[in-house]
Amino acid sequence: MENDRLNDLAYLRTEEPTNVYYTRPLADILVRFFASTPGVTPNFVTVVGMLVGVASAAFLAIGDQPWLWIGALVLQLSSILDMADGQLARMTGTGSDFGRQLDGASDYIVGISLFLGVLVGLYPDSGGRASMPVIFLLAAAAFGGISLHSLSYDYVKTKFSSIAKTGIDSLEQERRERWKKSGIKWRSKRRLKRVAVALYSRYSELQHTLLRLPKYEKVEYGVEERYAVLENERVLLRLFSWMGPTTHLLILSIGALFGDLLAAVVVLAIPMNLYYVVVMVHTRRRTRSG
Repeated sequence: MENDRLNDLAYLRTEEPTNVYYTRPLADILVRFFASTPGVTPNFVTVVGMLVGVASAAFLAIGDQPWLWIGALVLQLSSILDMADGQLARMTGTGSDFGRQLDGASDYIVGISLFLGVLVGLYPDSGGRASMPVIFLLAAAAFGGISLHSLSYDYVKTKFSSIAKTGIDSLEQERRERWKKSGIKWRSKRRLKRVAVALYSRYSELQHTLLRLPKYEKVEYGVEERYAVLENERVLLRLFSWMGPTTHLLILSIGALFGDLLAAVVVLAIPMNLYYVVVMVHTRRRTRSG
C-alpha cells in the first residue's frame, strides 16, 4: 500500500505532463494490442518507433504542405511508440539492459534524422526570413538543446523515481558498481552489445558529471525520507518535467502543423535553452550538500 502511494506520487512528480495527459493514454491502447500479438517484443517496438521517427524527418524535409502535416503526425506516432516499448517491457516482464540501451540509441538516431530533415525543410527560408548559416545555428542550438535537456531530464527522473519507488537510488548504485568493475575488462561475443554497453556507460558518466547532486549521493532511503524527497523537491521535479523529449517534439510538431518549422526551431533554440540554464542554476543552489 505504501509503495503504491509512492509509485503514484513519483509518477505525477517526475513524468512529463505531455506524457501523463496525452502520450501515455494513447500508448496504453497500443500496448494492449502488442501484448496480445505473438512475436511483438519491446525491442521490436523500439526499432519500429525509430523507423517511424526517421520517416517523419523525411516528410519534414519536403518542407511544404501537406507533407509538414504528415510529418508532424508521424512524429507524434513515433513518440507514442517510444512510450509504448517501455510500458510493454514492464507489462510482460521482458525488460533488459540492452533494451534500455537500444531505446536510448534509437532516440539519438531519430534526433539526428530530425536535425537533418529540418535543415533541408528550412532551406527554402534561406535568403528570406533568415540566411542559411543563421538557420543552421538555430537548428544546431535547438537539437543540441533537445539532447542536453533530455539527458538531464532522464537523469533526474530516473534518480528520483527510483528513490521514491524502491528506496534505492539506482543510478548511484549503478555508478558505484561500475566504479568497482572499472578495472575489469568486459567481454562479449556480441560486438554490437559490447559497443552499446560502452556507450551507455559513457552516457551515464556524462549525466553524473553534468548533474552531480551532492545532496543526494547515498544509495538507500527510508520510507519517510522517500516522501520527504518528493515533497522537498516538488518544484525542482516539475521544472525538469518540461524538459523531456516528448515536450520538445510536440513543439516541433505544432510548428509543422502550422506550416512554420522556423518558428518552432526558434522556440526550441532560444526560450527553451534559456529555461534550461535557469533550471540548472536553481538545481545547483537547491541540491548543494549540507
